[in-house]
Amino acid sequence: MDNGWGKRKNVCSHIGTHFVCSHYMECMSDQRLIVWQYAADLAVEMMPFTKLLPLERYGLSAQMRRAAVSIASNIAEGYPRKRGSEDHRQFMRIALGSTSELETQVIIAKRTGFIRDTDAEKVESLLDHVQRLLGCVRFR
Repeated sequence: MDNGWGKRKNVCSHIGTHFVCSHYMECMSDQRLIVWQYAADLAVEMMPFTKLLPLERYGLSAQMRRAAVSIASNIAEGYPRKRGSEDHRQFMRIALGSTSELETQVIIAKRTGFIRDTDAEKVESLLDHVQRLLGCVRFR
């Protein structure tokens, strides 16, 4: 899938990615920007994923989409804040909390039989990657 972010290259085992902008900007290794890219990918992936859910009265699919969008939104809102400031850390904590919320919702969807394990693999992989990257940047 071409997401417009350019190519991600593996340059660090701890962070796992490096971003080269598709608009010929200089290479960037800022983890916050990388984590936003993966969070945006996750939010986009949630749209077809939640269409697999049956129509139900509890709104699980809508909650999942909101949680996924919240992750990318909070990273974006915290990004321009001074790195290491309390505001920056708070937005990263909220984003991390939203990953836990989405992870729980995916588990519930699988346990109720709404989603098969194989259908959830891509979402779970992106979610795990975002959680790991947020763990690297949230308190710096």
